[in-house]
Amino acid sequence: MSWLRTSAAAGLLDELTTEYTEISHGLLDRLPQTTVTRNVRHHLVMTGALPERHETFARLELWAKTTLEALPPHQSRIVSPFAEWHVIKDARRRAERGRYTPGAAKAGRFQVQ
Repeated sequence: MSWLRTSAAAGLLDELTTEYTEISHGLLDRLPQTTVTRNVRHHLVMTGALPERHETFARLELWAKTTLEALPPHQSRIVSPFAEWHVIKDARRRAERGRYTPGAAKAGRFQVQ
């Protein structure tokens, strides 16, 4: 049980439960997307504390948001509509059908970059 005192995941859970009344995907999405955050999310989903979601698609959406916000305005005006209406829309449709894979997410990120 010593891992509870030294684990980064335990520290994150302690921080979240101290500062927030409810842990949600949205709350975890606002944190840096580190291995610890991903592992905590995974365990919360596996225990039923968080609802399941299509994680590959959700990660693409988070990546796109961060990437597009970092672009200069003149590039964002061109890239954002393409990302939203082509890459994200296609990814969402495929995820809803259960056909969205990590390889497809990688291809989508490549198209936006």
